[in-house]
Amino acid sequence: MKILLTYLMFLIPGQIASGLIGLFLDQYSKAAGITAFIVCYYAMFYLAWRGTLLIVDKPAASDTKSGGSRAAAASVLLAPALLALDLAE
Repeated sequence: MKILLTYLMFLIPGQIASGLIGLFLDQYSKAAGITAFIVCYYAMFYLAWRGTLLIVDKPAASDTKSGGSRAAAASVLLAPALLALDLAE
């Protein structure tokens, strides 16, 4: 749940900024406005995800001997994909 909330904290302001950039450039050129909006819109999904992983994957003081939380986060994120593959077969 912490991953999802952190992702949304990055994504929502980023998408608002994408819309504002698109609206600003739309005053000068419709093509430039929509192009900038689309590029920023999709880039924000990537940047929000990378920022989320940067924040969530920091090992805690009690987590240093267990190998870090990166493996735990990966197992949580890959579980739905593995379940979908099993159901598809």
